[in-house]
Amino acid sequence: QVTDKLQEEAEKVILAGVLDIRKDHGPSPLAELAELAESAGALVVGEVTQRRDAPDSKYYIGGGLAKDLCLQRQALGASTIIFDDELSPSQIRNLENVTGARVIDRTALILDIFAARAKSTEGRLQVELAQQKYRLPRLTGRGIELSRLGGGIGTRGPGETQLETDKRYIRSRIQKLRENLEDVRKVRAEQRRRRQKNDLPVVALVGYTNAGKSTLFNSLTGESRRVGNWHGVTVDEGEGSFNLGGKRVSLVDLPGLYTVRGSENEESVAEKFLVKGDYDIIVIVTEAKTVKRTARLVREIKAYGKPVILFVNLVKEFEKRGGKIFADKLSSSLGVPVFAGEAIDKTDVEKFKARLLSVESPRKGDGNEDYVVYPKTNADGIKYNPIFGCSCFLVAVFLTFYLAFGRYSPATYAGRFFTDYLGVKLTKMVITALSGRVSPFILGLITEGIIGGTFSVLEFLP
Repeated sequence: QVTDKLQEEAEKVILAGVLDIRKDHGPSPLAELAELAESAGALVVGEVTQRRDAPDSKYYIGGGLAKDLCLQRQALGASTIIFDDELSPSQIRNLENVTGARVIDRTALILDIFAARAKSTEGRLQVELAQQKYRLPRLTGRGIELSRLGGGIGTRGPGETQLETDKRYIRSRIQKLRENLEDVRKVRAEQRRRRQKNDLPVVALVGYTNAGKSTLFNSLTGESRRVGNWHGVTVDEGEGSFNLGGKRVSLVDLPGLYTVRGSENEESVAEKFLVKGDYDIIVIVTEAKTVKRTARLVREIKAYGKPVILFVNLVKEFEKRGGKIFADKLSSSLGVPVFAGEAIDKTDVEKFKARLLSVESPRKGDGNEDYVVYPKTNADGIKYNPIFGCSCFLVAVFLTFYLAFGRYSPATYAGRFFTDYLGVKLTKMVITALSGRVSPFILGLITEGIIGGTFSVLEFLP
């Protein structure tokens, strides 16, 4: 009952996305967006995808699908539609006009999650800065009706519109936030210099959101940093320490990374979050099911020459569902050491600490991608079973022809109903009404030609 009440109170949303027809997006292309929406407290009631060469410039999706989305939204009672990409201001406006619902994109959703979970000063500043930069090009106003009229020579006519005032305020706020962030970063830089002076090595935990970084952080340091199975649990940077080979080591837990299609890639993420930091070892944490996605990030980070190790988390759950991770092949492919285990398991964590002692600079990988076997979905059995597929096809063909032409098929009875009942009855009514009033030739033309021909066609249609 409590769960039902929470679902009723949650904001109902529909997910939408455009899939590139040249790529394979797997059985659940909007799975990550659904996790993000649930992390923001929404209830996903529907999903819509469309395969296209490129997004539509006006609606992002096709105009016809946008109208269908309006009907689906009304039927499901959804108040918001979330798109799995970054939309332009005009696309958001056009979609809201057609669907009658609030439209947000992936970037706005991520910023909403960050805003709800940022606790530290730096975290809140970063979130507000990102929100203001996102909001600036999307401002809309009502034009000159909100203008401030000037007075005196040279100032008559429309003054500064409210839209221009808002933009000026946001630009000023962005500049102020950047200055505040720079002050905070100077303090962090000073702290890092002190660690270096004390010869304290620094290990950084990085990776995409919801991979288990904070869980590993707690297991290594013994602290109780907030964790959870949803996106954006820890928006703020965390710091701790642990013993490694009889020496004290500083550990930094960086916020989970997001890449927004069309605006960010792995290279910019690596440069932005890692290169500017002074880290001795970089631990990239990934879930087993997303290891191929993380592999691209690993290649970008190791290009900067810093020691890197990949921690593959939640391996047992992945293998229970039929998947398999080959750590040796993965290490050879990426050119970095790989540890596969559970971030919450104390035995695995101790083994991982021993592995950290031997981490060296990255080497060149062979690039092979046969290091993972993904669990089969329900659709895989049909897709790769030719006997079952051919059998279904033959049964479908037989049923189609039988329903259309079979002796006792519904179509046959429907055809007989048209000819033997409706056709005969209508012919008798016409003969009774027109007999003696028109010539036999005209009567035959009506009954045999028009009525007979019409019902012959109707007999075939079922």
